[in-house]
Amino acid sequence: MSSPKAPETADWTTLCVLLLQILQPDLDEAVAQKPVTSSIYDRHKATLGHELGKPRHLGAAARSEPNRVFGVASAREAEPSVGELLRGWYTAEQQQPDPDLGKSIREGWRNTDSPTNRSFGVPSVRSDIPAPTTRSVANTKNYGNEPTAGQLLTPPKCVDLGVKEEHFLALRSRDEMVRLLDEAGISMDGEEFEVVFCRAAQMDGVDGPVGELRCSLDSFLKLRHYVMQQQAGLF
Repeated sequence: MSSPKAPETADWTTLCVLLLQILQPDLDEAVAQKPVTSSIYDRHKATLGHELGKPRHLGAAARSEPNRVFGVASAREAEPSVGELLRGWYTAEQQQPDPDLGKSIREGWRNTDSPTNRSFGVPSVRSDIPAPTTRSVANTKNYGNEPTAGQLLTPPKCVDLGVKEEHFLALRSRDEMVRLLDEAGISMDGEEFEVVFCRAAQMDGVDGPVGELRCSLDSFLKLRHYVMQQQAGLF
């Protein structure tokens, strides 16, 4: 029995091409590809996708109409520049403060009586009444003992212990000063205490008999430190 004759080379190549086109039609550029998905997906892929050796399709190619402008203009009318906004274009009269700045020019709504210069209403800082000993958290009145901005930025000494500046500036009697020094553990002999106490009373502007002198703790500690420096021969 004779063996089948092998096909010629040209016929074999044609057969392989036909089989390849049948099995993988996407590889044949001559065959029109039918869209399987929506065209929106194809445009989205063409815009955001990356093809090897090709730029992205961002719509920035050559325009068919070179004189046509797309989009909305950023400035539809003339607008002032940054320099004009900084310099301004107001006249000197327009730059003057308003006539009612800090005062009322409406009749019947003013806070002062022109003949007597009497002010009506309640002041913002209630220094005219004594501050309560125990202040409620619901009391929003300012009695003049509120800390200033400088005190908030640079708090006084011992404020974290609940000792306020007014405690150092309060005038105290001789017996009260002796008791404070004993409780603080500061030992001073009688002669040294009398010298510092009398000079501290003079610094605070308190005059009178020796038994009625009063001084502040701040002045007493400052003069005590000065006397200690003198005894040590520092000056």
